[in-house]
Amino acid sequence: TRVLPTVPVQELRMHEGTEGANMLVGYGAVFGKPSQDLGGFREIIEPAAFNRTLANLGASDAGGDVLCCVNHDVNMLLGRSGSGTLRLSVDEVGVRYEVDIPDTTVGRDAAVMAGRRDLFGSSFTFSVAPSGERWEEDDEGRKTRFLTEVRLFELGPVTSPAYLDSTVAARSL
Repeated sequence: TRVLPTVPVQELRMHEGTEGANMLVGYGAVFGKPSQDLGGFREIIEPAAFNRTLANLGASDAGGDVLCCVNHDVNMLLGRSGSGTLRLSVDEVGVRYEVDIPDTTVGRDAAVMAGRRDLFGSSFTFSVAPSGERWEEDDEGRKTRFLTEVRLFELGPVTSPAYLDSTVAARSL
């Protein structure tokens, strides 16, 4: 298991949901965009990389409960897919998440910090499935790891993302 910070926020807004719950909305992972240098290599996430995880959401025996935390800290939990307070989907951009902001110190702080753009990106915690990666090297010797299948454990807003193309937004309609 490895923690990989992902992409930063291009837009931060508070969103008021149908039941009046405020949400953080963003892309925890984006497809086809290179990460920053991760110590001698870059990573690119392929569009099908999260298919198995998202197909197993809710299946406790398949690890189908994904957490949403601030800076990967489980003590700073914002929501989880198993309770319905975190919703995940995939589109042509990447893995989109919506999390209902809890009326807790962590939730209120996260909303304020996202609004100020102090939390400006998103990141995710994952493990690579067997045969879930491939490596390529370009003509100049730069290495790139392509993630083809990963298991997602956690995602959420962070202060230092590795993928500068993801977003997180605190929204209010």
